[in-house]
Amino acid sequence: MTLFFLHIACTCTLACKIINALIIAMSALLIAKFISAFATKNAIVNSKALNKHEMANLFYLLPKALLEITSTAKVKITENETTSQVVTQVLSQEFKVSPKIIGDNNFPIALEYKTNFLYNDVVSFKIGDNGLLSTVNTKMTDETATALKSITDATKEMLAPTRKDIKSAVATNIKVSIKDLTHTAIVDPNDISKPVTWNPVVGNEGSTNVSNVDLGYGIILEDSNKLHIPTGDSNNKRNLGSDLPNFEGIYSRPIETNKFTITPNDTELKNSPSSYFVGMPSLTHTLMVPLKRGHFIEKSNNLVLTNGLITSNEIKKPSELVGFISIPIDIAKAIVSIPAQLLTFTINRTTQLKNLETQKGLLATEQINNQNAQITRALDLNKEIKASQAAIAKSEKEIVEAKKAIEKAVGEIGDGT
Repeated sequence: MTLFFLHIACTCTLACKIINALIIAMSALLIAKFISAFATKNAIVNSKALNKHEMANLFYLLPKALLEITSTAKVKITENETTSQVVTQVLSQEFKVSPKIIGDNNFPIALEYKTNFLYNDVVSFKIGDNGLLSTVNTKMTDETATALKSITDATKEMLAPTRKDIKSAVATNIKVSIKDLTHTAIVDPNDISKPVTWNPVVGNEGSTNVSNVDLGYGIILEDSNKLHIPTGDSNNKRNLGSDLPNFEGIYSRPIETNKFTITPNDTELKNSPSSYFVGMPSLTHTLMVPLKRGHFIEKSNNLVLTNGLITSNEIKKPSELVGFISIPIDIAKAIVSIPAQLLTFTINRTTQLKNLETQKGLLATEQINNQNAQITRALDLNKEIKASQAAIAKSEKEIVEAKKAIEKAVGEIGDGT
């Protein structure tokens, strides 16, 4: 609005013509900015489900978790050396449950950078070997104010469970030992309908008599609705990512705490199940982190992810209002300075013209003085020439007279003889 009134007010003079041209250029730049912002929604990137043929700057996966279960068991082995019979007893079985984060191959995402000609962008994305985002750093600087300032500058320039007690067997023909066994299994929490199988073969050291021991266990998720776990039907799994919309930012997943109960197969231990709470990426909820530019400011967004899960998000965004208000102030200062620049230019030009006339006068005076000097030197030279000619004529006359005197003297000498 300020630019419009300035345009109406200035209808004549060189200063007003320059200001009008300046206003038209700045108005065109601002209009182009808002058209660009409307077209791109000021987005930096766009994430969308990866199709079979998709063009993008990079691709990433959303995180999912498998259960890494480490089971440690104490097994008592009793061997009757007479009958070669081996009897096993599971004394204790402990579990350590932790999530193993991997990329969800059912949920690939294409990430596309969206440029904007009025912004100076620095965008950095890092993807781990597992296909998960690890770092997102963006720095977007709105160069509109710089462009407007460049126009005005150019104008100026132009212008642990408890273990059971162990009782030792006392028998002469009985050999007893205790073995510690460890086993690690990777389990998909979406497919835990079948128990984990672990049937190690054990026996006393140095003996060929062995026996199998069942150290398998079953896993139950207390709230089966969280992970949409199938109930025995493999076709019951949902199609992950089928409802993923295009989004101006990046996708991630929040952490859900799930309660898993593990029950050993052993007859004596199955009545003492253990429960574990495990934080895992949700398969039913999606985090949408927008990455957009700011108007008239420099905005940065530093997103740190661990295994595709957001651990920190630092956003630096100055006030857009202050940035916008500073632009017309700078423009007004520049516009107001233009008449002053023109006045300074006029004064300097008048001074230069006056100095030029003075120099011309001095040059003319110098030329006249040189001409007078040349005339004076010519007159003096003429005088010297005339004086020389008179001296020569006098000398010639004296020579003639001397010649006559000599001739007369010679005649008199001849007469006397």
